[in-house]
Amino acid sequence: MESDLIKVQVGSARESEKSYGCLVDLRFDDRGINTSASRLVWFPRSLCTYEVVEFERDWFGKTIIDKKYFMTAPRWFLDKNEIKYDK
Repeated sequence: MESDLIKVQVGSARESEKSYGCLVDLRFDDRGINTSASRLVWFPRSLCTYEVVEFERDWFGKTIIDKKYFMTAPRWFLDKNEIKYDK
């Protein structure tokens, strides 16, 4: 069911033929920017989709283009792999 698909922010992905390897358990600074992650999870391409979103942000007084990375995955997959998401 599509309603059981959840979009979560992840670290940038490494791709293989059948899956995406993404860092999860992200930590954020006071501006909401991802600063680190603690473990790698492989998301199967057959179940999940990967998205890169570009955005502008300030970096030491200069505007730069940065990226956020997202996986959309079934709720059961996130629960099984203990990946945090807003319920």
